[in-house]
Amino acid sequence: MEHYQVFFFTYLACRKSSLQEHRTDGKNEGTMFSDIGYIKACVDRVEKNLNNVDDRYRNIAERLAKVEESLANVTKRVDEM
Repeated sequence: MEHYQVFFFTYLACRKSSLQEHRTDGKNEGTMFSDIGYIKACVDRVEKNLNNVDDRYRNIAERLAKVEESLANVTKRVDEM
């Protein structure tokens, strides 16, 4: 009968170890998914900020083109005087 007890306790120990491993794996997997979600949110914010910078750059480029055109007109008038 002692052999059955040893087998039973060995089985329980293995089962407990297996459950702990599953719990640890699940916890690690959850942490990994959480980290991936955080990284995705950061990338989305960076993309949004980059789009805002791009819009501001285009706006400045358009304004600079208008200033250059006005300067050319002023230079032309000064030369005519």
